[in-house]
Amino acid sequence: MPELLATIGQILRAPPHLLEFFTVLGGSGVLVEIQRFPSGDIRGYKIALDGDTNKDGQPVWFAGSTLAPDLSYPKISERLTPEEAPSAISPQPDAWRRLAQTTDRVPDLLACSDDRTGQAHIAALAETLDALPLRAPADLRPQLMRAATAFEHASRSRIRAHHQQARATRNAVKAILREPAPKDGAALAILLDALVLAVIAARHWHQTHHHDQQAEAARQAAEHLRAAHQAATVQPIAVIHQRGRHLALFLQEQQAAVARQALPDLAERILAEPGWPALAATLVATKKAGHDPAALLTQAARHHELDTATSYSEALAWRLIRLADLPQHTHPIATETPPPARAVRPTQQRRTR
Repeated sequence: MPELLATIGQILRAPPHLLEFFTVLGGSGVLVEIQRFPSGDIRGYKIALDGDTNKDGQPVWFAGSTLAPDLSYPKISERLTPEEAPSAISPQPDAWRRLAQTTDRVPDLLACSDDRTGQAHIAALAETLDALPLRAPADLRPQLMRAATAFEHASRSRIRAHHQQARATRNAVKAILREPAPKDGAALAILLDALVLAVIAARHWHQTHHHDQQAEAARQAAEHLRAAHQAATVQPIAVIHQRGRHLALFLQEQQAAVARQALPDLAERILAEPGWPALAATLVATKKAGHDPAALLTQAARHHELDTATSYSEALAWRLIRLADLPQHTHPIATETPPPARAVRPTQQRRTR
């Protein structure tokens, strides 16, 4: 029985379609027998380990409900049946962006959730972490698997996520499992940044509820996610940084003024960081997208803690990209012409000759 539980648990960590569940299960060294009503609809199922037989040489069968109450067919069907129409969760180009957006709402939702709703959001967050290693580049998988394993202990109870926002997160997870991993590392980096903040929020939620072990597990998960995020951002942040270095001087000065206006206490530190050009380029992009850069920068710094960031400017750049929903492939290089120079008065011309 422990082996069967482990096999089913591994499959459900990255939830397949309901119709795929028995196929995947049968391909995992497990015998599967599906039980049906006269109509042909599935009534239940039973499974056995290949080679595990009784004295008569017959397989030792277990019903799903015998293994665990939440492994009964009705529970499995409820978990693996999409909440949305198939067309709404089919592969879409913006699936990673949608998942980042739903994840980004988790901290605010946890801040005002009751116990059951909070657990629903944390359970949906755990499903995101379980699925991510399946679509991440190979070099990031070890850290992401460690994060998922650690956060498994922080999720305490896999309460079914009935809250609308938690359902949106679960559907977004299903969407990324149905499409290839993004070729551009920026999409993964944006999602990882949102996940770090969501896991930190989960840690705070557990602390306020005096769940010390779960809070510690969330802290460990956040550390692994930070390491994965730092590795994932190396290439895309280099591109954005290069664009920032090519900004016209007047645009650099404008962005410095924005930073001083929005973050007077942090501005000089940010301006002195090596990552400042990346933030400057991102501030230009937010303005091009129709946002108020100063207001958005204030929001990015106010709602999320920065004390664990190795680079304030780079951390804020990723948050602006996500908050402004900027294109992940084409952060625009500023090509504006500077304001026309003021006409030089004749007296000034004579003085410079």
